[in-house]
Amino acid sequence: MENLQELRPKQEDIESSSSSSSSTFASLQEAERRERFRNRSRMSLIANILTVAKDGVPRTHLMYKANLSHRMLSVYVTFLLERGFIEEKKNGDYIRPTVYVTTELGLKYLKIYNSLLELADGLSVFMPFSS
Repeated sequence: MENLQELRPKQEDIESSSSSSSSTFASLQEAERRERFRNRSRMSLIANILTVAKDGVPRTHLMYKANLSHRMLSVYVTFLLERGFIEEKKNGDYIRPTVYVTTELGLKYLKIYNSLLELADGLSVFMPFSS
């Protein structure tokens, strides 16, 4: 009987291992979340917003299609409006009174951005250290 008691794990061992595994699991989730968004640079976010707004979209659609939080969308929309990459257009529609549309300057940015991506993609073939 005493041998069986010795083989059973103690309660504090169980508690410490479960808290350790749950914190490890939380750390893994956080690392996966960071990894998923790691490659979204400021330039790519701007290009994504400009692409979505090409035909004119309401703010909510822009937020969902560009996969941004409300706070991040506000920051980027303000930045792009101030620099003339997008513009606000008043729509006569009661449901969606304001839409955001990519300007000529924004379209120029997209063209240059896409050219750089193509160039970088061609260079990555020759760079053995690139991922």
